Amino acid sequence: MFAPVYSPSFLKSIERTVSRERLRRYLKATSQDLPKALALYEQNVALSEALYGLLHWLEVAFRNAAHQALAAGYGTSAWYDLVPFSQHWTRKIADAKKSSKLPGNVVAELTFGFWVELTSKPNQNMLWLGRGLRNAFPHTALNRDQIHERLKAIAEASEPRFSPRACADLHE
Repeated sequence: MFAPVYSPSFLKSIERTVSRERLRRYLKATSQDLPKALALYEQNVALSEALYGLLHWLEVAFRNAAHQALAAGYGTSAWYDLVPFSQHWTRKIADAKKSSKLPGNVVAELTFGFWVELTSKPNQNMLWLGRGLRNAFPHTALNRDQIHERLKAIAEASEPRFSPRACADLHE
C-alpha cells in the first residue's frame, strides 16, 4: 500500500480534524500507523466516490424494474396500496405519499432498503412468484435468495452513502 508522506505538523493537526476514534478501524488495519491509516482512509474516500454513481444507477434500475414488474402483476401502478405490508413499510409508503400521490413519485421516494425487502424470503410466494417480481430480473440465472443476499450486501455497504466506513466494511 502506498503511504503518502505527511509532515509532523499535518499529522498533529489531522488528529484534531479527523479524530482517532474515526480512524480507529484504519489504525487497527495498519497496526496503529497513522500515516498508513490516513492513506487507507483516503483510499476508502476515493472508493466511496467511485462507487456512488454506480450504486445510484443500480438502485434506480432495480427500483424501476421491480415497480414495472409489480405494476404488471397487480394491474395498477399503485400496487403498493394492495400489498399487506408490515406497519413499518406501510408507514414508509404513507410518508412517501406525503409529497405526491403519483405512483412514479412514491416509487422514487421509497428507500433502497424497501426494494431490497421485497426480494426477501417472506415475499417469495406473494410477490416473487405470485405477482411476478421475478420478472424484474429477466436475464439472470440467480434465484430469489441469491438476488436478495446480493442486494442486501449492497444496501448494507452503501448506507450511509459517502461513508468510507461502509467501503472499509467490505474488506473486513
